[in-house]
Amino acid sequence: MSNRPPVKFERVQERFRFPPQIGGFWTVLVLVAIIIFLCFNSAYVVEPTELAGVRRLGQVVSQQAVEPGLHFKVPLLDQVDRLQVSLETYRIDQLTVNTIDNQPIKVSVGLTYRIPKSAVLFLLYSVGRAGNVDLDANFERIIADRTAKIFAQQNTTRISESRNEISTALKQLLTTDLRNLFQIEVIDFQISDIIYSESFRASVEAAVKAKNEAVAAENTVNRVKYEAQQNVEKANGDAQARLRIADAERQAAILQAQGKSEAIRLEGEARANVLRLNAQVLKESPLLIDLTKADRWNGILPSVLLEGSSATPLLALPSLTPAPSPSATPGS
Repeated sequence: MSNRPPVKFERVQERFRFPPQIGGFWTVLVLVAIIIFLCFNSAYVVEPTELAGVRRLGQVVSQQAVEPGLHFKVPLLDQVDRLQVSLETYRIDQLTVNTIDNQPIKVSVGLTYRIPKSAVLFLLYSVGRAGNVDLDANFERIIADRTAKIFAQQNTTRISESRNEISTALKQLLTTDLRNLFQIEVIDFQISDIIYSESFRASVEAAVKAKNEAVAAENTVNRVKYEAQQNVEKANGDAQARLRIADAERQAAILQAQGKSEAIRLEGEARANVLRLNAQVLKESPLLIDLTKADRWNGILPSVLLEGSSATPLLALPSLTPAPSPSATPGS
């Protein structure tokens, strides 16, 4: 056994005993701190973009969603769960789905939604764990499943041209299912990106190249046909022009011949008229011939005379013997 003397607890208590003034101060300070803590813990604020629910010892005490503003709860016993209700978009990037022709593609989609007030308590305490911790996981599973279901009905080669129809069908399907399952309101659905497999893109490029080559060949054929048609039309036009020129020349020749014939006819008629007039004049004046000869003779005798010809011009001169009277009778 130890030979040390027993400790006297009375002395120890006296040694650590505080003066009455100091003990009262610390008591008041602790009480004030507790009161401040309880005051701060009993008040909470709900933001304008949120609605909330309150649990007390595991029991939901809120009869309806708590509106934005300052509210009070039982300190240390009540738990406030907040849920964002403003317009929000939930995205899934590069979700892998298969088409009806077994082609894997990656799509990026976005769901724009709003949580109505009537669905707040249901989402906080009836979907997943208490609070909003499991909402995104539930949304993702539904969106991924419905997206895969719609794309499984599509042919890969027609996805691009049917993109609007696919987006509309997905929006309608998600609107119905998310309203029935989670009571949320779907505003819009977007397909932001579609990535095809390498093999499909290679086959599409080959098909596009072949189509372009076919189109180029067809364009060449059409160009050759067009040029041939243009040549035929040009030849037809030249032939028509030559025919028109030949017809014009023929018409001109006919008109020229008709003109010459008419001129000859007129000239013949004129000469006939002259001859007729001359004959009539000669008939009426027989001495006109002798007068014409005398008028045209230049007074020079011919230098060469043929045998039997006379050097004297043949001028019919009137007879010096008076002509017998028509009334005289022979032998009178």
